[in-house]
Amino acid sequence: MAIKDILVLLDANSDATGSYAVSLASAFQAHLTAVALVVNPTAGMAFPNVPADFLISALENARDAARRIPEALAAKARASGVALETDIVETAVAGTDQAIGALARNFDLTIIGQPNPDTPGDRESLIEAALFGSGRPVLVVPYIQTPPLLLEKITIAWDGSATAARAVGDAAPFLDRAKEVELVTVADPSETDEEAEAATHRIRRHLARHDVETKFRTLPRAGDVAGTLLSYAFDSGTDLMVMGGYGHSRFREVVLGGATRGMIEAMTVPVLMSH
Repeated sequence: MAIKDILVLLDANSDATGSYAVSLASAFQAHLTAVALVVNPTAGMAFPNVPADFLISALENARDAARRIPEALAAKARASGVALETDIVETAVAGTDQAIGALARNFDLTIIGQPNPDTPGDRESLIEAALFGSGRPVLVVPYIQTPPLLLEKITIAWDGSATAARAVGDAAPFLDRAKEVELVTVADPSETDEEAEAATHRIRRHLARHDVETKFRTLPRAGDVAGTLLSYAFDSGTDLMVMGGYGHSRFREVVLGGATRGMIEAMTVPVLMSH
């Protein structure tokens, strides 16, 4: 399915994310919906000992701030000829994950900014909610991102898993436009390059049947998987990385797996993830 309906989640520090989303919507001639989230402190029993007047005032301030967030993006969208719709989603403190997951199900793609350790926010939770609760792909944009959408080179992180296969399928509209597609695996120390390449034969043949020719590279593991992939993405001039988003249950509904979390924390290129 083509990308024609895109959701971007914004907060007060989402300039890079918003600009990237506009460039992507323009490239695919897609409709863009920009949503700012408001957490309602008066809903439920999240702050039982806080005076009601204070909570109501905080809610009104949050609503006012959320209304202002898409203003700069609207000007960029008009300049790029992108059809933009803006909205505010209001949730209870305990209902944010469910609300984001349900919202993202209605779009081809959700774009979210990478968490910035220097600014407040809960983007990691939003990424989890969209990735594991929507059944749709999520594109995470680095907070340092300055270029618009570029598709000179796409790198697919392939480990043979179901989530990696889902990511490859979801990335098809991007792969069709890329000038170069490289499929990489992080090799097990006991695995030879020939064994690693043989393990990717079928997926590369599948992509070739869709007219997507791929190069292949085995990456020797240096530290953790995320660090190995990110170092290679930087060194090779990757414009977009594609990978499966791994998660597992623990004490909360969804917890990001180690490689996924490491990628989100340290990424320097946009990453398309699916689960």
